[in-house]
Amino acid sequence: MGMSTAEFEEWIQSGVSRFQAVVPFDPTSTVFAAVNLTASNTDLSEPLMADTAAFSAYMQQFLAKNGADYGIGGYNELRTMYGRSDLFDGEEPRRLHLGLDIWGPADTSVYAPLGGVVHS
Repeated sequence: MGMSTAEFEEWIQSGVSRFQAVVPFDPTSTVFAAVNLTASNTDLSEPLMADTAAFSAYMQQFLAKNGADYGIGGYNELRTMYGRSDLFDGEEPRRLHLGLDIWGPADTSVYAPLGGVVHS
């Protein structure tokens, strides 16, 4: 069984002094832009989401249009785009995003507080 909410919060608080940035940035000049990946974003057409190169180009254009160094995809978003994948569209379809996404330049260093895998 995992940690309770209270145990998790206590664990997080105990490490605050050791927190580091997930990606390199300067808090005085780096620009972050929130990325909307919900159904309300009408730019996210089925063909765009089905084409990795086109979606990557869309994200680069989004960053440029917003003058952003990084795009941040939100936690707790209802993402209909997950319906495209058999992985998320089984008997119990999953659409709620329970993580954070970060888009930035290729080859940007990504740091993690715990062991894990950067999948793309």
